[in-house]
Amino acid sequence: MNHAVSYLTPSAVRAYSDLADEAKKSIDERLRFLEPVLSVAKGHCRLLQQLAQRDGISFATAHRWFSAARSGDLMALVDARKDKQLWKLGEERTLLPSADIALFQSYALRFQRNGGIAAAHRNMIRDLRDGKISTTQPWDDLCGHPVGWGLRNLRRHRPSDYELKSMRQGRVAASGDRPQVLTTRAGLRAGQYYVGDDVWHDHLVHFPGQRTPVRPVEASILDLASAALVQWGMRPRTTRADGTRENLTEREVRWVIAACLRRHGYRADELGTTWLVEKGTFALRDVIAKPLFDAFGIRVETSGIMSDKAWLGAYGSRGGGNPRFKTWLESIHNLRHNEFSALAGQVGMNRDHRPEEHAGLVRYAERVSDTEERLALIAPELSSKIARPVQTYVEFLDLCDRVYGYINERKDHKLEGWAESGHQVVQYLLGETLLDEKTFLALPPPPGMDMSRWGVSLAERGLTRLRVKSPAEVWAAGRKELTVLPSYGVSIILGADLGREQVVQAGELVWQDADLTHGELRYFAEITTPEGRRELLKNGEKYLVHANPFFLDELCVSDAKGRCLGIARRHDRASRADRDAMREQMGAVAAYEAQLQDALAKKAEPIMRERMATAQANIGVLETAMRTKETNAEARALQRENNALARKVQARAEAQDRNEENNDFLGTEQKPATGVSASVTGSATTAAEEISDYV
Repeated sequence: MNHAVSYLTPSAVRAYSDLADEAKKSIDERLRFLEPVLSVAKGHCRLLQQLAQRDGISFATAHRWFSAARSGDLMALVDARKDKQLWKLGEERTLLPSADIALFQSYALRFQRNGGIAAAHRNMIRDLRDGKISTTQPWDDLCGHPVGWGLRNLRRHRPSDYELKSMRQGRVAASGDRPQVLTTRAGLRAGQYYVGDDVWHDHLVHFPGQRTPVRPVEASILDLASAALVQWGMRPRTTRADGTRENLTEREVRWVIAACLRRHGYRADELGTTWLVEKGTFALRDVIAKPLFDAFGIRVETSGIMSDKAWLGAYGSRGGGNPRFKTWLESIHNLRHNEFSALAGQVGMNRDHRPEEHAGLVRYAERVSDTEERLALIAPELSSKIARPVQTYVEFLDLCDRVYGYINERKDHKLEGWAESGHQVVQYLLGETLLDEKTFLALPPPPGMDMSRWGVSLAERGLTRLRVKSPAEVWAAGRKELTVLPSYGVSIILGADLGREQVVQAGELVWQDADLTHGELRYFAEITTPEGRRELLKNGEKYLVHANPFFLDELCVSDAKGRCLGIARRHDRASRADRDAMREQMGAVAAYEAQLQDALAKKAEPIMRERMATAQANIGVLETAMRTKETNAEARALQRENNALARKVQARAEAQDRNEENNDFLGTEQKPATGVSASVTGSATTAAEEISDYV
């Protein structure tokens, strides 16, 4: 008998006997090397050092052999470098039938946890003993299971990670264990692809009317070519009266899309614009997507809901977006979460990462709200001075404006496809000043040297470098190629369901909606039609209007059937201390009043003609009367009055002709009746001033 058998544990005898002879020989040689150390009770390390120096091996290797021999794990003594193939030959003797492997995999797929492989092995052995399953492998009395059914051997036949995750979680979780669809932004143009997604911010804010702090939720739009965050819209996740939460909905998504296309535009060329959205929160239904494509060629691509069954016979899932469909925007989400992670009221990225103080902070914030409410009744001047443990919603909106500006202006990024797209700038170091290429080329070159030679000389001296452009730089240059969405496109996106019937009152359309903004929104009852004409809306008339909280500068006005009539301008309030704003307000009101006066002049035309005809008739009568001596003086006075009236009416009509384009409602120019003397005509100034209030 060789040395190895005496050190084997009962469970290792079978595995050792299955080894090839060469492998057994190598184990026996190493045991002979360790025999002097194994035979003593103490002083092992000193003896191992001596033996290692004698045979030219490291002490660590000798100590590893010694530990394996003492524990009976002789398999660890096999040298993988020389005995790897021999070891495989030994394993080939216990190959399992494919039916046994498939049986074990079916057991393993039933268990949801990582420890389920060992549990599957135990269940399979029990079922075999109970006669529920069978195998062609012979029974091993020493191991207590069929040959080859050991846990270590079966682990080699476990299902793949993709299969296990598909069974335990689903296709979304398993998608990381399969090849991905690789794309690049190189070669894309601004506005060619817009990526939309929703994001929940990881902190709380105070919102008026809510006792408990709320989480802000946001809809964001990224331009894929420039990686710029071009449009975003926020709303608080408020609590309704029944205790349910008001989350981001399709309404906010349509608002933010309409704002993006009206503020920035879409590509009207052969490239077109494509929206990359999901079928979850940030979605564009076919009832909106199809008219957008028919009218403007704007396409909508969806990520699809990963609701397909991971395996035949699985129950269907509730569905969810594919996060890898919009990885570009997901990276922006991570960046903004990092920027806002220092704000008070953090809730953590998930429940496992929620701060312990979260519950206490919420209780304290609620007590502060109660205190403020009581102070508003007994000491209103003090209620506004209450300090809250979290930011207010308005403060957070202002912070978002600044932070998103920083994100778009960043130049320390490593965005994919940036160099391939040529989004780099050469910089030149002149003294201590670093100049971009555009600024450098505007400088005069040194005497006796042209610009190209000067630039080469700086590069040869190591005074140049490449700087990547910021997303804002790329977007600013590319957005010039976009076409602003016409006003009737807003009606397509927002639809009748997001509109409201509104009556024109005092030349204004007034909108009040707590979901949009606090207070009221006022718009002039004057629209600019899709054809570019300016038209007034009638007081008392009812129109279907669309206000957009993410683009408050305009109001889309439609008729009762939803057909877009035009866009009304915002009538915003000006600070009494801001002279420029006041002048702008006065100018806007004056321009609107001028439109009213023009409309009035058109309607008063018949009256003007009647008065002109009356004055001219009286002139003719008075000319006859002037020939009679008795009535000559009185007739002359009346003649002057009528003559002045006729001239005043005609002057007003001529002024109206000059101010109105294509205005022909006065007909042929009216002239004073023939035969009127120059003295009578020339003395009409005083009479014209007296009747000016009547014309």
